[in-house]
Amino acid sequence: MEPLSLKIKTLVKTIPVANEETQNSILVRFEPNQTVNFGETETKIALVLDNSGSMEGQPQADVVKTLGELIGYFRATDWITGVAFGSHANTFYPLSNQHDRLREWSHLRFYQSNVGAGGTTNMAEAFEHARHELQKEGENRLKRILILTDGMPDSNRTALQAASLCVEQNIAITGLGFGNYDADFMNELCALSNDTVWDMRDSSEGFTYLLDRINAIQDQVADNIQLEIRFLGKHRAIDSYTVHPQATYNGKIRLDANRTWRQHTLPVQRQEGLEVLFNVKHPQLTPGRKNFAQVTVYYDVPSMGLSNQKLSQDIFVEYSNTEAMISAMDHEVKARVNDAFVESQRIKADQARKAGDVDQAVKLWGTIKKRGNSDMQRLAEGTIKKLKGGTLTESDARQAAAGTQKKLRIKE
Repeated sequence: MEPLSLKIKTLVKTIPVANEETQNSILVRFEPNQTVNFGETETKIALVLDNSGSMEGQPQADVVKTLGELIGYFRATDWITGVAFGSHANTFYPLSNQHDRLREWSHLRFYQSNVGAGGTTNMAEAFEHARHELQKEGENRLKRILILTDGMPDSNRTALQAASLCVEQNIAITGLGFGNYDADFMNELCALSNDTVWDMRDSSEGFTYLLDRINAIQDQVADNIQLEIRFLGKHRAIDSYTVHPQATYNGKIRLDANRTWRQHTLPVQRQEGLEVLFNVKHPQLTPGRKNFAQVTVYYDVPSMGLSNQKLSQDIFVEYSNTEAMISAMDHEVKARVNDAFVESQRIKADQARKAGDVDQAVKLWGTIKKRGNSDMQRLAEGTIKKLKGGTLTESDARQAAAGTQKKLRIKE
């Protein structure tokens, strides 16, 4: 029994032979097989805390408060390390699953007196320290970095290089923004792990999001996932979205010389699974069943000591003149196409806001309000009011730009 199963659906199964070109969508879902005993997911988490000069005052106090609130949510199977950085980085809490020992660092005076750092922002060295600590205590554990920072490193280039080395060694990075953080840099950093930064200045919403991320890490069963799709004949790909559990635009699809597209995806959670949507175009062909693409997925299951597992499946469509067959659409794929559309409108709305075109941003958020799920509708309504009233703060804009992370799973 394979640990994961691969399920593929198309928006339409039948392509009209009369059309010169027909657009379609493919939904690829990976999910854990319920009969497989994955055991309890074991993790190694590095808490990387910015203690540079720009974090003095309230940002530093917020980081320490967040650290204290987090401790109670770690399990005995979670090994935690703490790294602080300023002009230099230091590991103030070596990797351990004795979480009570971490609690003293959540007191502001103790933290300020003992954590070290200060000065400039040597983020690259902090990633090196975290990577070194996360190599300890066995390989069959999921490895993650949570970086709490205002995102203003001494060198963006060297910080991103050090972060990329972590990601290459299968250490994903989640970014949490404090103070007047650099959202553009932080999103570039988080994009290395197919993620976005989260604004922690609204402590209640920020901590709720952080717990969601911790729960997601603890619930993961598979990671180091590479998705490959090879397109056959003249069938071609347009773009791709991750649509569950987190809506993310993956970008335009560019095929290599073998007409193959590859991407590392988010890890697979035990309860949520993972869904990726592709928009494609089919050429005009004669009637009959056609194999137009091949999907291959490689993945690891750390808790079972499995690596480089492989799933593969061909995708077919039927070319026909039968009207009833042509008009039929899969309701599940249609709903995910709508999720992808809402995400595309959110991106355009944020671009319009940044360009100063408030009217266009309001119009796009109006579309999101009509087409989005309940969470997106509430976000759209609040954003529209603030845009019209000129009261949209930078924090509001960052939250709107992040969108709604969790999507409701569609029941088959």
